[in-house]
Order: sequence, then C-alpha cells, then structure tokens
Amino acid sequence: MILSMMQRLKPTGIVSVPSFLRRIAGYAGQQGVDLRKSTWRKLICIGEPVRGADWRPTALGAQVEEAWGRRCTRRMGSRSWRVRCASAGRGEGGICNPELLYVEIVDDAGAGGDGESGHW
Repeated sequence: MILSMMQRLKPTGIVSVPSFLRRIAGYAGQQGVDLRKSTWRKLICIGEPVRGADWRPTALGAQVEEAWGRRCTRRMGSRSWRVRCASAGRGEGGICNPELLYVEIVDDAGAGGDGESGHW
C-alpha cells in the first residue's frame, strides 16, 4: 500500500518509526523498487533512536539511511508538556521553539544554572 501510494502521490516526506521504514525498504527491494530514486526527500523518524550519543547513526538509523539514500531526522516531544523538538539540519542536536520551552542543563551535582556551564 505504501509503495502504491508513493508511486501515485509522489510524496516528499514520511513520518514513521524507523523500523517500519526498514520494513518498507525490504519489501521495496523484493518488488524491485529503488527507494533512492523515490520522491521522498525527508525521513522523519519518531519513537526509536536513529542517532547515538555521539550523533552518529545507530545500527537501525544506518540501515534506514542506506536503504532510502536519505538522512533520517528525528522528532521528539512530550504530550504532557505540549512541546515538540526537531533535529537540526545535520542531525546533531535539537531545535525547540523558545516560546514553548526553557532548557537548563545541569550536571549530576546540579551545577550549571543561571549562566554557569554545565555538562551535557
């Protein structure tokens, strides 16, 4: 169904858990469809990590990026806070609307508030 819609509608982005994107890629390969030639430009991943602490792709993220020929971007959020964040263009860090969220980074000892440097 996804491949059929892709060919009919020519979408430019998809929001999905990365494991489902990997499954679509596997099925596309079986059907002889090269997702690298698809119209999708953005793979917006939710629910599962696609980047590690060093910002490199996780094994899952690397599989998806290889199969689709596109970089995975992440969306994170909290329904209870009503906040959403998006990964930056290179996938290294997050972008949040400053009107919705004030972030204070502190280390394990609690240092780093009010202009002091903390440790991430």
